[in-house]
Amino acid sequence: MYPQPPAQAGIPPPPPPYPRPSRTGLKVAAVIVVVAVVIIALLAAALIAGWFGGKPTVSFSSMTAGGLGQNRTASWSVASVSQQNSFSSYKVAMDKDYTALGAAQTLAAYSVLSFGSGVSLVVADIDANGKLSAGDTFLVYGMPSGHAWTLRLLWNDGSWIRSAVWGGMSSLMLYISVMNTGSNWTLLIAYMQGSVAYADVFLTISDNNGSNVPPMISVSLADLTPANWGTYHVVFQNTGGGPELIEGSSILVEMATYPAGYHYEFVANSAVVSAGTFR
Repeated sequence: MYPQPPAQAGIPPPPPPYPRPSRTGLKVAAVIVVVAVVIIALLAAALIAGWFGGKPTVSFSSMTAGGLGQNRTASWSVASVSQQNSFSSYKVAMDKDYTALGAAQTLAAYSVLSFGSGVSLVVADIDANGKLSAGDTFLVYGMPSGHAWTLRLLWNDGSWIRSAVWGGMSSLMLYISVMNTGSNWTLLIAYMQGSVAYADVFLTISDNNGSNVPPMISVSLADLTPANWGTYHVVFQNTGGGPELIEGSSILVEMATYPAGYHYEFVANSAVVSAGTFR
């Protein structure tokens, strides 16, 4: 306490001095603020990582088609997924004859998602873990026959992950120009009728006796990357950069491995969409 001057008659004593703040209290408050900021930053980073980063890769098993007339069905399962995420992390979209049936919808297990008139999708969470994982199944039903169908699996930001294609694929045709570019063949997609994701187009190469040449047997264009050149000696060059196969894209084929007289065949959904000979 500071000493107080003596009171004088008729004059009130001065007020006591203002107490000094506790430095301990200020330090505690500062620590609390720092901890709160760190926790918020960690939560924000986790949210961003979960929604905007680390998009998984997904592969599908072979498709089973069934049904009759105006109620065709198609079903398949998830063969593999690089990381498990909740169903709501994905979206799905349906195309009929290469035209979208409305906007993409958020994926949900055991919920019926409707696309267009009468076409529906149900996804079964086989292992009941609430996440899209290997073994989970897709079922599309209510489709009229005589049409080409595409289901596009998307990430929550709308970017493409995988497609399933089935139905009337006869409307899809690739017109290939074969060029001898020295040590390689270049298969240029000069013109195409219809549309398809390049990951859903498969290339097979056979020798001049008609025997398939391992490992180039039904290989997806998505797997023909520069990193896999040592395995296949074939690389797909995607001109557009997007998931859809477009005119101007090309496939580079090593001539020493696949000489003149060998044959190539492009297949989409079990239908041959282009075939020819290296010459």
